[in-house]
Amino acid sequence: MKNKNVFVTLVLLLMVCIGNAQTISYGNVSADQLIKHAKFYENKYVETVGRISYVSEDGTEMEMNTPNGSIIKIIAGEGLKAFQKNDFNEQKVIVKGQVKLTYLRKVKIEKESQNRPHTRNSDNNAGEDQSCDERKKAEEKKLESSQKQKEDEKKKSAQFKDDDKIVSVNIVAYEVKKDD
Repeated sequence: MKNKNVFVTLVLLLMVCIGNAQTISYGNVSADQLIKHAKFYENKYVETVGRISYVSEDGTEMEMNTPNGSIIKIIAGEGLKAFQKNDFNEQKVIVKGQVKLTYLRKVKIEKESQNRPHTRNSDNNAGEDQSCDERKKAEEKKLESSQKQKEDEKKKSAQFKDDDKIVSVNIVAYEVKKDD
């Protein structure tokens, strides 16, 4: 009977250790170090800090800027509610989660940026005294500038490159909180 209790205790202890091994954390990793050594951190749990620059409409994703200007995508993991724009947009946050890498083909990104439809921006910040053509040109210029900026940001989020692919760093978060 005593041996059975020892065996059960050892099995329970082993199960706890195995469960904890899956959540081994590398502690606080700077966002730029995470970018630089992304392949090393792939599928590992990390904690990092950065400023949120974008929250998706459905609240399932955010983009976090690193000090060097790269972007890490933050994805809401299981058990997290949707990210609220009012709570996180333009805020410095601490993110805990598992690093996942997304491999994109450079050719696909280049084709997407070339084939992107040119739609008019509904916000009209041009003066009312401008002619319709001048307003249209101003809006198109503003849209082109915005698209170029998004393409530049997409290229910055390309953390490292192989011959025909770009790797984007993502964190599937299990905890996100404001860094006070």
